[in-house]
Amino acid sequence: MAIKKVIYVNTYAYKGQHEVINAALLSAICEIFEEIKVYTGKLSWRILLNYIQRKDLIVRYIGVVSGKSKIANVLRYFVSAMYNLLILFISPRCCVIIYVFNNLFSLHIINWLNKLLKRNVLIVCHGEMELLISSEGGMQAKIMRNLCRNFFKKNNYSADINFCVLGDCIIDNLKDILTKQQLKHFKSIDHPFFSEYREFLINNSLGVLKIGTVGELNTYKGANDYLELIKKLSGDIKNKFSLYAIGAVKDNYEELLENGVIIPGGKYGLDRISFDSYVKELDYILYFYGIEKYKLIASGAIFDAIRHQKPIIALKNTYFEYLSNKYGDIGFLCDNIEQMATIIENLSTTISMKFNFSNYYVNLNQASFIKHFRKLIFDSYI
Repeated sequence: MAIKKVIYVNTYAYKGQHEVINAALLSAICEIFEEIKVYTGKLSWRILLNYIQRKDLIVRYIGVVSGKSKIANVLRYFVSAMYNLLILFISPRCCVIIYVFNNLFSLHIINWLNKLLKRNVLIVCHGEMELLISSEGGMQAKIMRNLCRNFFKKNNYSADINFCVLGDCIIDNLKDILTKQQLKHFKSIDHPFFSEYREFLINNSLGVLKIGTVGELNTYKGANDYLELIKKLSGDIKNKFSLYAIGAVKDNYEELLENGVIIPGGKYGLDRISFDSYVKELDYILYFYGIEKYKLIASGAIFDAIRHQKPIIALKNTYFEYLSNKYGDIGFLCDNIEQMATIIENLSTTISMKFNFSNYYVNLNQASFIKHFRKLIFDSYI
């Protein structure tokens, strides 16, 4: 291998943001590269340490702005952007720099600067790519959207920069937005997860099934749709189910409580251990990410269902259909809320259902991810 050094740059996460993919990437580069330098915040590093065995990594702690307020988030973006530029500028020539978060505030300058420095750069893309097609959100979203569109649609990318998206379907959807030359800089790898396989069987012989959402619930992720679904369920059917919203509920909090939804984490969410314990108790997981969403982004939330082997009742979208077509059905993909309600009503008379998650465990485990990521690195930079 010609390039033996890698720089892992994690300047945005102050705790467990994008924990699974960040940990998977770090674990993979531990298997691929001989010399690894890590730039990260202390709290994030404590979490990532749980996933790796190597002890010879060179770690440089950086200041990451903490907090969940809008001001804290804006400051975190700006501080992260400055670190991103500094790390690129001081990096050695013969290495690969992996930015695990695509900070749009530094992206333009990184691209321009790298035309001069000619570093081997890989930037992992997340939800910001959806800004290429979405018009939702307030002033901050508008600023981010302009940054995203002005860069990806109008720029000539540095020859040595590549972008990693988490699914082939995302590249397919980008074909309608970017030029063929721009698309050459995009690489794809499927989002992995960490878990052990066990056979799973639902049994509702006790008469009450637990159904709910997981992760943050807001308007974009279906808070209004959840209320609409509840209204479509008859009173008799409601008595056969317990409804949950596991995770921080940002919108429609009081309305959901009034309609009988159990919200263990309130408005602020749960720690990982408590979150997992509640998810394990669910029989089905609801997702309200409709057809216009998740065209250019992978859903990390669906891997909570896969990891805990919980079948889904979800609105159809590109990403969920992509996973189902590639690795198998793990529940029900619906055209609308009415169909979701019908399926739930039918489940009230179903004694047991069996779902096979084995293809996900075989193809999306960490060993498979390392193999595919190694190929991505070799094809791009070696």
